[in-house]
Amino acid sequence: YPFKKKDAVGEERWYEKISMSYSGEFRNSITTNEVKFLQANLVRDWTNGMRHNIPVSATFTLFDFIQVSPSFNYTERWYTGEHRQAWDPVARRHVPVDTIHGFNRVYDYSTSLSAQTKLYGMYTPWKIFGDKVQAIRHVLSPSISFSYRPDFGDPKYGFYETYSYRNEYGEEVEYTYSPYSSMMFGTASRGQSGSIGFDFKNNLEMKVRTDKDSTGVKKISLIDDLGINFNYNMMADSMKWSNINTNLRLKLTKSYTLSLNMVWDPYLYELDQNNRPTRVDKLRVFSGKGFGKLMSTGTYLSYSLNQDTFKILFGGTNPYEARGRSAMFSNDDSMGEFDENGYLKNQLNWNLSFNYSLRYGYGEFDTDRLEYKGALTHNFGLSGSIQPTKNWNLTFNTDYNFDLKRFTNVNCTLTRNLHCWSMSASFIPIGPYKSYNFTIRANSSMLQDLKYEQRSSPYDRGMDWY
Repeated sequence: YPFKKKDAVGEERWYEKISMSYSGEFRNSITTNEVKFLQANLVRDWTNGMRHNIPVSATFTLFDFIQVSPSFNYTERWYTGEHRQAWDPVARRHVPVDTIHGFNRVYDYSTSLSAQTKLYGMYTPWKIFGDKVQAIRHVLSPSISFSYRPDFGDPKYGFYETYSYRNEYGEEVEYTYSPYSSMMFGTASRGQSGSIGFDFKNNLEMKVRTDKDSTGVKKISLIDDLGINFNYNMMADSMKWSNINTNLRLKLTKSYTLSLNMVWDPYLYELDQNNRPTRVDKLRVFSGKGFGKLMSTGTYLSYSLNQDTFKILFGGTNPYEARGRSAMFSNDDSMGEFDENGYLKNQLNWNLSFNYSLRYGYGEFDTDRLEYKGALTHNFGLSGSIQPTKNWNLTFNTDYNFDLKRFTNVNCTLTRNLHCWSMSASFIPIGPYKSYNFTIRANSSMLQDLKYEQRSSPYDRGMDWY
């Protein structure tokens, strides 16, 4: 904060809120051998460059309610040369032909401005609902942002070169390139950009009476987040409005939150000369078809169960069965934990996970209505593991195909710890990739090549020792 007073006196001035920082990076590299290394010229043989970055930003309060945040970012690159290109008619491509040494500056800058605030609305329900519901609060957080970057491909900056050549068809072609694009930190970007962004967030909460809280009231989230955002590209020739993005988040339970992200298309479609659907620069809202058509959305659900979950749901303890060999016959602790009677504690550990996803998107195109039909896709996955003993473990996962109405891609893996060795057997029992793989290998990292392996692949040579 270069304009802030060392000793604060009175209220902070607006210019004291301006922050500025600087970062610089220098790189120097060469590809050569040890003989030519000390003889290399720093300018001609080395690839080097330096980049400077200076961001400037501030946050002001306007009319006591609106937060305004302007920012400006400046980047400058220093190079000791530039690479010139030309058209190679034999190779039929643009190739570097010369390196001109000298000090060169390549810079670019951009600016942005954002403003945001919060609007609060309070509603007290009628007494016909009783006095349990105390109040309902709605918070609206609107924001608007503006960003601009000039076209650094303009000849006045001198960061790009243009030359004409004849291609393999004899046509006169004009080609534009930057002599600094292959340099250490690249070059400034071409094309002017300027956009305005709109974002609206909503939150809805309810305060109710409860005896379970020391304050006597509890907050319940009705709508955790309901947002909408879109952009307007001022520099685009057509279709200046972006897709409309909306999101919804609801806390249904303590452990589950429903999240939906939706994308809406604001433009119409027509058929081109080849009878194919083409997006046109006509807004739906001016044709009486709403602000947008739903393009895509979806949700994802997952849940896991294990032996501890059952313990919580049904209470009690999770007893183990005292089975196995007595500790009197073995002093080896690698088998697991033994009880006071010398028997191996054999606790069954297991885990089962479910997941389900639902997606909506564009399907076939209706040529009569000039609209895309909606299409739903489902996916269901099941995975789990069973560990009957300390050294045995079985894992599996599968997916259900709703179109084929059957499970596909079933993968199972069985492993056994054999102290100095380990055994694993993986197999796919159904489907077009039905196969198996059986392996016994040494656990030592130095003996990883010592293994016995058998595969069902047709390319396998059979049961071999390695």
